[in-house]
Amino acid sequence: MAKITVRMYTILKENVGTGSVNLAVKNAGEALEKLKERFGGQFVDTLYEDDGKKIKGYFILLLNGKVVDRVNPSRHKLKNGDTLHIFPPIAGGKQRGHILVEKPVKNCYNFTCVIFIPIRR
Repeated sequence: MAKITVRMYTILKENVGTGSVNLAVKNAGEALEKLKERFGGQFVDTLYEDDGKKIKGYFILLLNGKVVDRVNPSRHKLKNGDTLHIFPPIAGGKQRGHILVEKPVKNCYNFTCVIFIPIRR
C-alpha cells in the first residue's frame, strides 16, 4: 500500500466538501474506489457517467503530472508520496490582455491544452 494524496478541484471539491484526501492504496483505480466509498453519490454523480462505472470524458486525472488512463486507472501503480489530481472542466477568466495558445499534449488522449499567457505591459 502506498500513502498518497488525492487533490480535487472546483465542482468536485464543492460537491464532496474537501479538496484533499490522504489514502493508502495500491493503484489509481483503487484510489477512485475508496473515494466512491468515502463520498458516495456526490462523488459518483460528479465524476462518473450515469452507469457509475465510466469516468466522464471531460475529466482529466493526473498522477504526478502524467495523464492517468480513465478507462483502466488500475494499471497506474502508486508509491508513497504520489499525488493524484482530478480536474473537472475548467472555464472562465479574463481573456483580454492574454495570448491564447492551443497546444496538443502527448499521451493526453486527444486533449488539447489551452493556455492563457498574460501579457505584461
